[in-house]
Amino acid sequence: MTRSRAISVAASLAILMLLGFGVRLVLGMRTQIDADEAALALAGLHLNHGQFVLMEPDAQYLGALDAYVSAPFIALLGPGLLAVRLALAVTGALYVLSMYALGRVLFKSHRAGLLTAGVAAVFPLFAVYWSAKLRGGYVELPIFEAVALILCARIGWGTRGWFRWWALLGFVVGLALWSDVLIAVVFAVIATALLVRAPVTGWRRTLRGGALACVTGLIGLAPWIAYNVPNHLHSIRAIPRAFTSFTGGVSALVNDQLPVFVGGSSDCRHTIVPTAVSDGSLVALLVAVLWLRRRSLRNIVSGGLSEFEPLDVCLVLVPATLIYLAVSRLDSIPCEPRYLMPLAVPLVIAVATVLLVRWSGRWISLVATAAWLTINVIAAAGSLPDMSDYAVGSRVPFDLGPGISMIRAQHPTAVWAQFWLSHPLAYFSGDTLPIGEYGGYVGFPQRQMAVETALHPSWVFVEGQAGMAELERVCHERGITYSKITGGGLVLYTHLTGTVEPSDVIPGPAGRTD
Repeated sequence: MTRSRAISVAASLAILMLLGFGVRLVLGMRTQIDADEAALALAGLHLNHGQFVLMEPDAQYLGALDAYVSAPFIALLGPGLLAVRLALAVTGALYVLSMYALGRVLFKSHRAGLLTAGVAAVFPLFAVYWSAKLRGGYVELPIFEAVALILCARIGWGTRGWFRWWALLGFVVGLALWSDVLIAVVFAVIATALLVRAPVTGWRRTLRGGALACVTGLIGLAPWIAYNVPNHLHSIRAIPRAFTSFTGGVSALVNDQLPVFVGGSSDCRHTIVPTAVSDGSLVALLVAVLWLRRRSLRNIVSGGLSEFEPLDVCLVLVPATLIYLAVSRLDSIPCEPRYLMPLAVPLVIAVATVLLVRWSGRWISLVATAAWLTINVIAAAGSLPDMSDYAVGSRVPFDLGPGISMIRAQHPTAVWAQFWLSHPLAYFSGDTLPIGEYGGYVGFPQRQMAVETALHPSWVFVEGQAGMAELERVCHERGITYSKITGGGLVLYTHLTGTVEPSDVIPGPAGRTD
């Protein structure tokens, strides 16, 4: 490559990374930080104060890598929305860079790498949006996926450096599994591909490389091991195991998850095009890719299993992920297809594959891509999924600053708040409010214990939140007086003359504090 050509490629890549950064920052800044994000942001805040964290504080089955990503930005900018969103936007730019590298390897040209990076900067919509949220491993998952696919290509189809590529692949596997166990789908496909390629690359080399990858994988997985060995493998036991029926799961996948993921709607309340259109577009894309890869399919059908290419390894992640989700029957969150995140990389590659083909009707694919990106823009302008919309029955205020000032002015010794409100209040206050949570995970036991043992703790609600009338009823029955103060969209019950526990006000799991 000539010097001028190299400068041109570098400048183009910088522009695309800036595009990926900007899109994620814009989407992130119009989305408030929910309780799950606030837990990891609080962990990042604690890192800056010298405390060590291995797993995300709540369920503790995902790694705390996001806390380390956000910590420098929180240290620089303070605990606020911009610090978190800026950290994730920078991570998104790195994802665009990794997709350039993957496109360069798969299609063997810088031009194709730039096209791949351009698609990854803005598509699929949900993957872009979700990578702007601090939600435990989902931000880094596509980066690990892209890097792992690059290493797979180097190992199975390269001629030099196989020893270091195996070592690096093992480390990436371990680190990614600590961050998010969902990446296991990707590594299962890669492992199968490398085993099938073993007759070509050599079984001795494959076995030696695999053994080395296991060793370096343990190094990458060291944070997970360090936490789980003394805690009796808590992270495995804590993995959610809510299942749905096979037909119900497939129906949700087709009618809900996929349309939201590819941008046919921003959520179940804001549909841009009919489900048939979004699903039909996805099917058309996959059919086009199958036609373009018909030679590889023919080789596989005829028994030449080892004659596939790195591009095929990437594309096979689409059916592998869909089959896994359908067979596992994992209960997915309505309108929030986070478990489809492994599809982001292969869908980008699929779009790039179609766009790179030179044929007389190429304008059709260009027009279709432009139309779908327009639909994505419309969807992004709508109401994106947000747990805070319904977590406490009333919307948590986007700006909690006035509410925090109101609470601080009363100098409460301890405060109870519903889970989805307590974590954001703790984060935006710089973890200075003595606040405990009920109705959710207890991510910070020391603070929770301080509230549980406090005399006459105060209560804070979102205006309109259920539970206020019941608290007032319990206080009346027990002869407990209080001061009721409203401000910043919050309602504070303070200066109570008696102690009221969450289980006294809210029966069942919604009032649990453990």
